[in-house]
Amino acid sequence: MTQSLQSYKPLLYILFFLSGFSGLIYESIWSHYIKLMLGHAAYAQTLVLVIFMGGMALGAWLVSRISIRIKNPLMAYAVVEAIVGLFGIFFHQEFIWIKQLVFSSLLPAIDSATAAQVAKWFCAALLLLPQSILLGTTFPLMSTAIIRLNPERSGYTLGMLYFSNSIGAVLGVLVSGFYLIEAVGLPGTSFTAGLINIVILVLLAPLARRLSSGNAIAASKNQTTADPTTRLLLIIAFITGMASFLYEIAWIRMLSLVLGSSNQAFELMLSAFILGLALGSFYIRHRVDKIKDVLVYLASVQILMAVAATATLPLYMYSFDIMALLRSALTYTNAGYVIFNFGSHLIASSVMVPATFLAGMTLPLITHALLRLGKSESSIGWVYASNTLGAITGIIIGINLLMPLSGTKSLIIVGGLLDLFAGIALIMVFRKTIPRTLNYGVAALAALVVIITFSFTQFDKAILSSGVYRYGPLISPDRESLFYRDGKTATIAVNRFKSGKISIETNGKTDASINPDDKPSSADEITMALSAALPLAIKPDARNVANIGMGSGMTVQTLLASKSIERVDTIEIEQAMVDGAKFFGKRVDRAYSDPRSFIHIDDAKSFFSTNKNTFDIIVSEPSNPWVSGVASLFTEEFYYDVQRYLNPGGIFVQWLQLYETNLNNVASVLKALDKQFSDYAIYNTDNANILIVASNDSISRHLDTSLFDDADMAKELKRVNVESIADLNIRWLGNKATLSPFFSEIGAPVNSDYFPFLSYQSPKSFFKKETAVELTNLHTAPIPLLATVGDKTIPEGASTEGKKLDIYNYLRAANATINFDFGSINQDQVRHAAIVIERALVRCEEDPVQKGYIRDALLTLAMIINPYKGEQQASSFWDQLQEGCISMLSKTNRQWFDLHSAISKKEFTRTSNIAINLFNNAEALQEKEVFYLAAAALAADYVNNDHRNAYRIAAELYKTYRHEELPIYIRYLLALIFAPSDST
Repeated sequence: MTQSLQSYKPLLYILFFLSGFSGLIYESIWSHYIKLMLGHAAYAQTLVLVIFMGGMALGAWLVSRISIRIKNPLMAYAVVEAIVGLFGIFFHQEFIWIKQLVFSSLLPAIDSATAAQVAKWFCAALLLLPQSILLGTTFPLMSTAIIRLNPERSGYTLGMLYFSNSIGAVLGVLVSGFYLIEAVGLPGTSFTAGLINIVILVLLAPLARRLSSGNAIAASKNQTTADPTTRLLLIIAFITGMASFLYEIAWIRMLSLVLGSSNQAFELMLSAFILGLALGSFYIRHRVDKIKDVLVYLASVQILMAVAATATLPLYMYSFDIMALLRSALTYTNAGYVIFNFGSHLIASSVMVPATFLAGMTLPLITHALLRLGKSESSIGWVYASNTLGAITGIIIGINLLMPLSGTKSLIIVGGLLDLFAGIALIMVFRKTIPRTLNYGVAALAALVVIITFSFTQFDKAILSSGVYRYGPLISPDRESLFYRDGKTATIAVNRFKSGKISIETNGKTDASINPDDKPSSADEITMALSAALPLAIKPDARNVANIGMGSGMTVQTLLASKSIERVDTIEIEQAMVDGAKFFGKRVDRAYSDPRSFIHIDDAKSFFSTNKNTFDIIVSEPSNPWVSGVASLFTEEFYYDVQRYLNPGGIFVQWLQLYETNLNNVASVLKALDKQFSDYAIYNTDNANILIVASNDSISRHLDTSLFDDADMAKELKRVNVESIADLNIRWLGNKATLSPFFSEIGAPVNSDYFPFLSYQSPKSFFKKETAVELTNLHTAPIPLLATVGDKTIPEGASTEGKKLDIYNYLRAANATINFDFGSINQDQVRHAAIVIERALVRCEEDPVQKGYIRDALLTLAMIINPYKGEQQASSFWDQLQEGCISMLSKTNRQWFDLHSAISKKEFTRTSNIAINLFNNAEALQEKEVFYLAAAALAADYVNNDHRNAYRIAAELYKTYRHEELPIYIRYLLALIFAPSDST
């Protein structure tokens, strides 16, 4: 029977590989699920690690108590896999039920924020603990089954099992993070892992039934763990588990500053950590049975691990240069993104693998040593349990004590000292086979290396907070570090640049910046100020506001500039962010000193559930969606929750970045919001950010002018060049009626907690430096697009002559027809067009050279006058030219002139007729003329509700252009025209 079974050992290793594959899928997706309950990815990862490791420790300990009495451990293992599989298959439904119970019933009944946190953590633990306990039994059961076949090669068996399981885990976390979740969502990924467990049962059960209980080896009489050697080895297992997870926590936080803090970066780092463990187990599998003094060998491994882990500190600083080189060498393509992730994995592996390679040897060595000392197979469970308990201790101490108090560097040194202590303890106890002086000499040398490395390795805070994964090559530091802290959820830095600008960064990613008073305002200042001012202009009777995310504190500062606001509750999950934002000084002082300001260190979902209040305005200003955990603030489930905490007529404001993203990602967010709110409107702030204002009432286009009656508010807004309601009106991009058809025709799915499209697409967009800024080009269409097909009561912009800088100063400028540089039309072209038209139509000069440019000159002036001047000024311009030498124009040029005039006067039928005629009959049309005529005809036909021409225009355009090659204003008009009748 034994010989027969020996031939099945490769199959058993493969099945245990599959067990590790599914096990890490569970750990990966549990983090995604639990962050929906706890509110932050870092907290979720911590809880999942604690429960996952704690449950496995408990499971291993339980098996150690009964393994001798299990006659067929292989069948027991198969049954456990099947039960885990059933949990996986039905986990999504279980989670939904418990989450609804927590947020709908449990948290609203709790008055204490601390009690609410405990309740959430307890319920989350209940979700994960049963499966974790079962997973903890799998290694002892499988190990016991195989060791009974071949007890004399227990070391090889243990090493091979650790390797098989760990390498499966490496692939599991990568497949889950880079494919499964994106392809089939969280429910499908959990279901897939569950099916794998069921497959293990199906393949293993027939083999397990063939094994008789006679395969069990005789149990040793020495079953106690009370003897000194056993106790010491279990303590060593505990210590090495604690040290290893201190390293993991530190490395993941440190490498987040190098690789970025996306979900994919975390998966790469986790897989690199496990890869080292797998390789160490693989290396030791053939050697462990041949080692004469296993415990002395173990001591050397522990000491070397201390040195290798501490050596990662200087190596870590070089990783920034490697990432800078990698980022600058790669093209911003899909292939480049693959290479970027591969390179990121190599960087993480170069930091982690040397020490984790040694860590992968420890458990096979300890377990084999106990078996060689005559301990029973129960020792497998003892060692596994002790090691995982050490891991839990490392997680708790590292995240809650060491990192907040003394930073990530301290975690490495404490872990190194623990491993060093473990090695020295082993040498002191088992030093008989080697000279004492060598024992202590090696230990002293290792201690010296650890201390010197720690003492002389300095972390340059400017480099740490440089965002090398984002910006590429490191530039010479021109910043002064004002604040730097490793918080519980992220590393927060505040820097002041030579220009005087102050920025606050989360894991190297700038979240807000403010310029000094003597410099123009930054783009962030505009968005932060308008995040407060815009909802107050829409809902002037607002009294209480919730603000999700501290940022710089400027949004709160602007909200509290309004004397009508009675209370602002700011919800920020990271205390270090609140402490760091204080360095913005007087620009945010109301956030800290105004008695109406209340700051809560909490996640938004639990705050709203336990607070029991509703709000007139809720502002959400998260970081970019590619940052791990942030995308959950852009899901349909989040929008469903948040609208329940608005008062009747309440306003929800969402800040969404248009850089490092694309239109698919933006459409995914808008589709999610569209499902939960009756109406929304979008306003641009600068060229690269938008504010989405949503409500379950209709959102008025007429903003309240009393906003500027408050002197403090007027001062805050003047700082960002907003001096009148016209400066807000001009930023209007559209509402649900006009934009929903456009976003609907984009093929992106609704962003959801359980099908997180944004979490997996936005990191790719971030790497490729994609942008959705073209959305703002609806403002800059060659015809007055938004005033034509949108709200026809849009007030005209105020004159801001002499204030030419960005797109919005230009859009506001009623007199700036020449002094500007925008898009494909530059100042020289405008000057030339003005000269041509003045000579031909005002002075009536018959210049044959100039005559050849009349058509193009008319189009150039039309494209800068009709969209940006009010209807009265634009039509007056063309009327004045009408009084000139129109008779000098050719028939075709006269048609072009009439078209521009008709567009300015909003004569839609006339516009359509002329545009269609030119579109069908004009010869040698330039591309800009094709698009201009198509836009004019489509807009007029949309307003007239006569879509017959639209089909012909679309057909002609698609003969030459793919849909995505058309300008956004053409795609927008086609979406409006061809939208189902209930879309608008």
